[in-house]
Amino acid sequence: MKNQILLFCSIAFAVIGLVVGYFMGSFVESDASETSAKLSGENEKLSSEVAALLAANKKLSNDLEATRSQNDRLEGKLANAKGNKDPLRNESQASKPKAEEAGMSPRDMKIALQQALDDPNPITRAQVFADLLANLNAENVESVLEVYQNMPMGFENMQEYRLLLYAWGRFDAPAAIAYVNERDMGMRGRFVATGALEGWASYDPQAAIKWINEQDDQRAASIYNFGVVRGWASHDVAGAAEYVTSLDEGWEKGRMVGMLTSQFLKEGFPAARQWAETLDDDSLKASAFRNLSRQQGREEPAEVAAWLKEHAGQEYSDGSFEELGENWGRRDPAAAIAYFEDLPAGEGRRQGMLEVVEEWSRSEPEAVGNWLNEKSQSDTPFPELDEAMGEFAREVSRDKPADAMQWAIAIQDQELKDSTITRVGQNWMRQDEEAVKAWLPESGLSEDVQKAIVTPPEDGGRRWGGPRGPR
Repeated sequence: MKNQILLFCSIAFAVIGLVVGYFMGSFVESDASETSAKLSGENEKLSSEVAALLAANKKLSNDLEATRSQNDRLEGKLANAKGNKDPLRNESQASKPKAEEAGMSPRDMKIALQQALDDPNPITRAQVFADLLANLNAENVESVLEVYQNMPMGFENMQEYRLLLYAWGRFDAPAAIAYVNERDMGMRGRFVATGALEGWASYDPQAAIKWINEQDDQRAASIYNFGVVRGWASHDVAGAAEYVTSLDEGWEKGRMVGMLTSQFLKEGFPAARQWAETLDDDSLKASAFRNLSRQQGREEPAEVAAWLKEHAGQEYSDGSFEELGENWGRRDPAAAIAYFEDLPAGEGRRQGMLEVVEEWSRSEPEAVGNWLNEKSQSDTPFPELDEAMGEFAREVSRDKPADAMQWAIAIQDQELKDSTITRVGQNWMRQDEEAVKAWLPESGLSEDVQKAIVTPPEDGGRRWGGPRGPR
């Protein structure tokens, strides 16, 4: 900016010097007529130069003003960055200052939140809600609730409701929970209300637990514990973990272990695995191992593999190998299959290997076929061979059912063979009914299997969320 100001001054002095020089020269000329003619020509030239300089001066003034504005914006962004705020915050109408900083009245907060709802940018919309609801209190909560009055309590608005309930829970969680129960008395409402317990437990988990224990509906209370554990773990993961171990057995306990795993992983994989290894409860330990393998294995499967190898053959680790096989099978199936082949026989090896075969069959079916051929011709028994063939045949039958049927027929275990042939045959039937009906009479299959093939279920034999099918 200083260089631009100096340039502006230089141009101004040049204009003044040029004008003064001209008039000084005109006085020393003796010939009036010559002077007059020269003056006329020089004046025209000078006028043109002055006009050009004035235009340059105007442009420079505009540039200086733009630079000042840019500098002001940069200073504001730097101040935000120092305060750990987003320096790239959108300056749209929806991006209002925090209520506390702007001295917003409850009515002002209501208007700002209502405007944010109309913002098509999810980032700036969420930022406005986060900034303003951080200052939610007993004085402005009623005005804020007017914004939520016509906002459906569905998936599309979960972020807005979670922010509201978390903020409300920090000063009056029971009132926040009552509000949700009035809006939705079902299971969904209970899960939404966990946001208030999360806010409460983020600063006073014992008070939140005491309130839960006083509730008559213990089914709802068990769901509320999700919020307690999430809020407690955010500042004291060890305390939250100890609380989870004290709870009665139930489906929700394993889900809470997943929350704890995520929190421990923020401290690093070594800390998370140490916590999992020190758990005494076998069921809880198995859940911790499985969750840790799933979460860390998505990005670092080789690291998880090295850790799990120390626990191979243990019942609590079996499910972890299955998670590892699925994750690693997607990223590097050749390395994954070599790892599982090297493990001692057991349920962990079996589950992990079949997951790898499934994922590998989707990406490189030819490579899987070559690997299965190699194992079938080896002199060393391969205990998972039949199941691996079945997995491969089922996956290949989606695109090449006739080829897949040859693999299904090669299975030795009769029960697995029949179930795989049925599944492959049904897929084939959907794609080429005439070819299947021509092949079946000469297939040598039992009448029951043939009947099952020609009458495939409408859902494809694999319901959403259900089991993958027999192995």
